Amino acid sequence: MKTNKFFFGLAALILAFGLVFITSAFIQKDPTYLAYQYTGDDESGVMSTANWTPITYNPTPTECDAEGELVCVVQFEDVQFANIASFLSNYSNAKEVNKSSFAKRHKEAVNH
Repeated sequence: MKTNKFFFGLAALILAFGLVFITSAFIQKDPTYLAYQYTGDDESGVMSTANWTPITYNPTPTECDAEGELVCVVQFEDVQFANIASFLSNYSNAKEVNKSSFAKRHKEAVNH
């Protein structure tokens, strides 16, 4: 009899934890907006994470020089990419990054 009570209690506990886990899995958290600014002067360093600095997200970023074709600011949600390394891993070269829909601001390259 005591064994049955123990197993019923254990089953109830497992069921309770399962319900908590299942309901929390469907709660959607708000995305975090990430923004990075390219600190290099030409396309040669675009694919290197060392040349990107995290900045405060701004829906209309203005932190760059005169508009050009070299990427300056990229912005995305953390559900799209975890960080700049994750973002860059989806592109083969700087030209693709420059044309990306996540490139929100561009600047003139020094070698123009």
